[in-house]
Amino acid sequence: MPYLIAGLLTVLLFVGLVTIHATRRGLPAGVHRLSSVLVAAAGVFGFAIPYVYDRQIGYLYFMVLKPRPIAVSPYEAIVMQFTVGLLINLVVFLLYIGYTRRASFESASTDR
Repeated sequence: MPYLIAGLLTVLLFVGLVTIHATRRGLPAGVHRLSSVLVAAAGVFGFAIPYVYDRQIGYLYFMVLKPRPIAVSPYEAIVMQFTVGLLINLVVFLLYIGYTRRASFESASTDR
């Protein structure tokens, strides 16, 4: 349950960042809404993927990246899942930033 709450709060944080960015850049309302919905959907899926593929991610982490743990905390798996979800959200947000900057740049260059 804490993983779900932390994931939803993180998704809300990234949607808030998209809203702030879209407002400051003066993006049209349709693009603003679509961007917020897409980042929110990708964020929810970003936190659902580690939950669904828990065994595969656990194997990768505990057997490949950290083969001989000295001490394993019971919260280590939760932190690992949260980190994967956070990284997926961060990649989606950075893709949004890159797309909006490129789209704004292309529209500005065609006006001349």
